[in-house]
Amino acid sequence: MVVTAGSSAKCDLAISDGRIGQIGGSPRGSRVIDARGALVLPGGLDMHVHLSLPSVPPPGVPAWVDDFASGSAAAIAGGITTIGNMTFPADGQSLRRAVSRDLAAAEAATVDTCCIRCWPAWRPMPLPSCRAWPLPGTPASSCS
Repeated sequence: MVVTAGSSAKCDLAISDGRIGQIGGSPRGSRVIDARGALVLPGGLDMHVHLSLPSVPPPGVPAWVDDFASGSAAAIAGGITTIGNMTFPADGQSLRRAVSRDLAAAEAATVDTCCIRCWPAWRPMPLPSCRAWPLPGTPASSCS
């Protein structure tokens, strides 16, 4: 059963490059998966994860449990395909540099879909427009 915003029907789905390419009809492909009796669901989004620290904490101070590698692996295991990391700048660090730091960490961990969110509100600092930042390699970035 395929359910869309406008209808529901028993039909075939064609997937191309990780996206639904066709609903219904007679799709042709190099691989067929019989999903009768199964649920075919889109991946979930978790837009509030903490996978990076602004700086290494001193000895005896707890750090985050997960980083981009282990956190994204845990997300995938639970059906989450897009994560949104909360990026905090270190003292004296610009938002641009903090975002670049976390993008590099995500890329090194081969995270496929990650949104970097900036959170400067915990200390006063000017908030530049993120839309003007060229951030290749990430599907989305936002500042809040």
